[in-house]
Amino acid sequence: MAINLESGAFAKCPRTDIDLAFDATMPSEGKQKFEKMISGGYLGGVGLYAMKAAAAEGLFSATAAGQVTAWEELETKTMDDFLWNPYRESIFNTPDFNDEDRELVMCITAAVIRRAALLVAINVAAPAIKSGAGMSPLHPVCVVMDGSTYYKTNNLKSMTEAYLRQILGSRGIFFDTIQVDEAPVIGAAVAGLTV
Repeated sequence: MAINLESGAFAKCPRTDIDLAFDATMPSEGKQKFEKMISGGYLGGVGLYAMKAAAAEGLFSATAAGQVTAWEELETKTMDDFLWNPYRESIFNTPDFNDEDRELVMCITAAVIRRAALLVAINVAAPAIKSGAGMSPLHPVCVVMDGSTYYKTNNLKSMTEAYLRQILGSRGIFFDTIQVDEAPVIGAAVAGLTV
C-alpha cells in the first residue's frame, strides 16, 4: 500500500488568533489553512505575527517592540538562521534588541517550529494509524518526508520524529522515516500505478 499525502488545503485544524491575523494579510486568505501552519513558505510569517502579539502584550522592550511592530514580513530563513545561531548578524542582533528580547525571539520562533513539527507528525500518523500497518517491527510503516524545510529547519525533523515516536509508538506502530529524492513525483507515480 502507498499513500501520497497532500494536505495543505485541510481546513479543520484549529487555528489561533495569530494564525488568523497572519492569514488575513495573505492574498490567499482562507485557503491552504493547514499549509500556512506547517510550510516553510509561511512559518516566518507565523513567527512574525506571534512576535507582534508578544509586542502588543508588552513582552518586548520598547525599542524591540517598535522594530517588530514595524516589520511587514519575516522570512522563514531569517527566523531559522537565528535559531541555529542567535549571535550571527541579523535583524535581531541590533542595539534595539537586548538579551531578554533575543531570548523571547528564540522562545517564540522555537515554539512555531515545535508546533509545525507536532502538526506534521499528526498529519503523517493519521493515515499510518488508519491503515492498520506497522504492527510488527519486521514490517514497519515507511514514512517518506519531503521538503527542504523539513530537513534544514532547526530541529523540525528531530521534533517531528520524536512526536511520531510518541503518537505511533504508544499505539504499537513501528515506523521508519526515509528521505527520497523527488519523492512527490515518485509517490504520485506509485499511487497512479496502484489505482
